[in-house]
Amino acid sequence: MKLLWSLWGLAAGAFLLWALSGVFPGGWVAIRVGHQEIELSLVTLCLAVILLYGFLLLLSTFLAGFGWFRSNMRDPFSLRWRIGRRQLVRGVVELAEGRWLRGEKRLARFARLSEVPLVNYLWAARAAQLNGADERRDRYLRQAAESTPEAVFAVALTQAELQLSRGQAGAARTILDQLGAWNPANPQRLRLLARALDALGDWSGLEALWPELKRGKILREREWVALEQKLVIGRIRAAAHPGGAASVLRIFRECKPGLRRQPEVVDAVADTLVGIGAVRAAAELLAEALPQAWTEERVVRFGRLAASADAADLLAVAEPWVERYPESPGLHYVLGLLCESRGQRGRARAHFERSFSVRADPGVALALSDLLEELGDLEGAKERAREGLQRVLDPGRGVHSPRPAKHPSGPD
Repeated sequence: MKLLWSLWGLAAGAFLLWALSGVFPGGWVAIRVGHQEIELSLVTLCLAVILLYGFLLLLSTFLAGFGWFRSNMRDPFSLRWRIGRRQLVRGVVELAEGRWLRGEKRLARFARLSEVPLVNYLWAARAAQLNGADERRDRYLRQAAESTPEAVFAVALTQAELQLSRGQAGAARTILDQLGAWNPANPQRLRLLARALDALGDWSGLEALWPELKRGKILREREWVALEQKLVIGRIRAAAHPGGAASVLRIFRECKPGLRRQPEVVDAVADTLVGIGAVRAAAELLAEALPQAWTEERVVRFGRLAASADAADLLAVAEPWVERYPESPGLHYVLGLLCESRGQRGRARAHFERSFSVRADPGVALALSDLLEELGDLEGAKERAREGLQRVLDPGRGVHSPRPAKHPSGPD
């Protein structure tokens, strides 16, 4: 296009100069070469210079094109690789646009034309994963390793990563264990192995890997916290067996203070203790954790566990919380349960009434109805039962439940 505009400009200049020659005759130019002398008009000389310049411009463009042709003839791979590079870009763009199958086919088809077929096959493997084709994914990964033997380790890491994303933690762990013979301290291998062990629930394996993870500073702070929390919860659940409350609590006490204060860890320990029958131990654990991890749901659970385990002596632990949470409906409900367990029906009624006044919860209403019926206030019991039923039918329901049934507390 630049050449075309240049020629048009030269032609226009030449025409203008020729047109003006009749109006302004101008002078003459004499050129002597040896004994020969050539006389030209000034306009003719200018036109000759313009024509010569145009000829040279055309000649240089032709020679440049001829040189490009000869270079491609000498090195046919340059043209081939340009095609492969263009198709690689188009395939990646199609993946980004969500056209996974089309992108996968393009990347695989033009891998043989690519300057770096490894990249084509790796992207094609990811596309096959998105298409749910595990067999094609693994075939592309094998082709990637064959195309670039020095990248076998990286290809194997990619395969393990894709398998983990697919939920194939067992297969991923097998590959990562094999890679440990090549480069055991590789950060990506350790990171993926930690994910695989977490997915498999292999807490002993994850605990054995922990020193390497810390030494290599593999994970970010947030990942550390989450993985450490999972490890502790996994160890606690693995220690769960009838009569194993002491082991569960020992593992919990050995944790760092920051972990012991995490609500997820506290709830997991309480769940485990309840599961093995150590209900009182679970209630005591929640009572210990509540000041730092207070929620309405957790305090209600504490009260139900304490009442069902006949641990009414925990009333003395819960009563001081009123000073800090005077308007907590859950706390007043719990105090009502514990007071009733100790036979203090008047105080129980007062706490139930206070809880219901703060939040009209159906569970509190039914618990209060049962208590009023025991006290002989049948009309009041019917009224509270009716209010509880209305709250059940109302979309805005609370978190409390009726008074828990008694069930024996297991070994602590």
